[in-house]
Amino acid sequence: MSRYIKSVWRSHYCLEFHDVIEKMEFDEEITPYLKIFNDDILANIDPIVLDNSFKEVYLKYKNRDFKEYLKPYLEAIIEYYEVF
Repeated sequence: MSRYIKSVWRSHYCLEFHDVIEKMEFDEEITPYLKIFNDDILANIDPIVLDNSFKEVYLKYKNRDFKEYLKPYLEAIIEYYEVF
């Protein structure tokens, strides 16, 4: 699914197009870690690389109302921390 790249300052994930969509939709196949630390839509930062062909789709997800995905976000938090 993804390649993990670690830099000195932060960790980065390189995801394919369909994986990004699944992550932003909080799909059941996506690990809870990627759901709760979903910086693409939860943080006020821009992606390092964003292909122009994906920009409109990305902005649609980035700008949606948090209430639309609050329930799956909270479920992912519970699922992730149940492990500990």
